Amino acid sequence: MPLFEFAEQAEIEVDTSEVFKALLDMNKWSVWWPGHVNKIRGDDRVIQNGSVVDIKVKGYSPITISFIAKIIDLVENQSIKAEWSGDLVGLTEWTLEAINGKTLVGFHIKARSNRLLITLFSIFLNPTKIFSKIMQSGFEGLQHYLEKEERS
Repeated sequence: MPLFEFAEQAEIEVDTSEVFKALLDMNKWSVWWPGHVNKIRGDDRVIQNGSVVDIKVKGYSPITISFIAKIIDLVENQSIKAEWSGDLVGLTEWTLEAINGKTLVGFHIKARSNRLLITLFSIFLNPTKIFSKIMQSGFEGLQHYLEKEERS
């Protein structure tokens, strides 16, 4: 199965600690990130080191992608690393960098498809373009969500 490696970043006009808090609350991602349905296993409301999260992503391609993310390293206001298993197998990392009251948010993924249908579609579709579309949708949604939270 082919290896996919993608990275995207965006500037969010909100303080790093607020961005980090929103990323930790993965059960609420569907509020601000269309197509994402996440469920933290157990009783935790937010992720922490060792948390396991069931994730489904749909609406960006003909295929719904399902995987499990296990949080392997979490550094407050700096980064969140996870191992993925399921339809995609690999490593991901969110990074946050404070810049004059704003946050440069990055996401990097290095993974392989573990599902034949995804591999076949990747031959005909442009995975880089799909990944970019998914991430830009997430960054924009996060920006709007956090702006709304600041006003309330």
